[in-house]
Amino acid sequence: MCRTARSVEGTLIVVGNEVLYGDVVDINTSTIGKTLFQEGFLIARSLILPDNRSELAKAIRYWHHRSDFLITTGGLEPATNNVICDALCDAFGLQQVRNRAYCETFRKRINDAGLSWADETDLPEGAVELTMDRPYMGFRMVVENKPLYCLPGVPTEVAYLVEREVLPDLKNHYPERTCFKRRIIRVQRLSEWEVAKRVGKLDLAAVGVGYLSRIEGETWVTLTVCADNGNKADEFLNEAERRVVNAIGRKFVSGKDGEELEKVVGDMLRSRGMKLAVAESCTGGMLAARIISVPGASDYFERGYIVYSNKAKVEELGVNPDVLERYGAVSEQTARAMAVGAKEKAGVDVALGITGIAGPTGGTREKPVGTVFIGCACDDRTVVEHHVLRGERQIVQMRSVQAALRLLWELLTHDSSIHSS
Repeated sequence: MCRTARSVEGTLIVVGNEVLYGDVVDINTSTIGKTLFQEGFLIARSLILPDNRSELAKAIRYWHHRSDFLITTGGLEPATNNVICDALCDAFGLQQVRNRAYCETFRKRINDAGLSWADETDLPEGAVELTMDRPYMGFRMVVENKPLYCLPGVPTEVAYLVEREVLPDLKNHYPERTCFKRRIIRVQRLSEWEVAKRVGKLDLAAVGVGYLSRIEGETWVTLTVCADNGNKADEFLNEAERRVVNAIGRKFVSGKDGEELEKVVGDMLRSRGMKLAVAESCTGGMLAARIISVPGASDYFERGYIVYSNKAKVEELGVNPDVLERYGAVSEQTARAMAVGAKEKAGVDVALGITGIAGPTGGTREKPVGTVFIGCACDDRTVVEHHVLRGERQIVQMRSVQAALRLLWELLTHDSSIHSS
């Protein structure tokens, strides 16, 4: 790792009782961390604190002295009486002053929401509103030559302000800094410990290696490097990626960084001029939703069938009632019939079928909760996989979708007989 370049590290303070109590899931930390990291700014720590003036003041004062920059999210709303402004003034011995431009922005924001607001808003002396082109709350200030940014709690607004306001300002304040780069290697079929065992044999002293088991059933290997410039960082990363992929086995690696399975299989289908259909029972449209989340999915996605009942499976897909009677709705035979039926009904090149028991009820000794069958009909052959997936209902559904996409990816990647019809 780099030892000579300047590392710029900041602290993020997330403000809100609703986050602490679990009513709201904090996604701002992820957004801010990713956006800043790719430009060489590290969020060294993130704290979640209540809407409490004294606690916030203590935390701001303490971490401001130990950070190169500080960011807060939340605590700017009327419901919290703009607690961040009070805490900042307490932390640094500042006075609050009237900011007319900020008041007008605040008033427009409230009025646009259909509410009335006639009060005035004070900001700590030296504070400057972050943006005038949108009615977003937020301001920045410099204390003891260190930048400090106070952002709203709304994720879309945070993403906009970090990209448009915070990042450019940080670049101006710290023009010389370490170049950090990170790469994610997406691994299928191998558990976190299996991946770590293979990669752990390598000597990657100059690269930070991490492992993450994703809830939907994918394992990530993260590679992090720092260097004095981007070219050196890319050189380190590319060599590390090559060695890690070889150690894992190329057949298990589906992509890197933002190459989700739905994007990878979509690109493969598009390049081959193939059309896809899906038939879903226990996942109720979740598979189709992931597929069409990719821009341009209309190039290869034809249609989806949600066939929850046996009647729907028969009427929409032509599944033989005798198959359902003899083997049950959750069976290899039914998954096969669903995939074949979807392929024939939609007139496509390839089709996926999912049927299973997502729970929490419906399981038996022979077919416990989490039993899922996935069929893939492609050209003149059909492959069916049997899974017993662990987790609550939504997790079983998520993992079923991932398994279906993984099956399609493997068939398209490793079976040379599959081609456009």
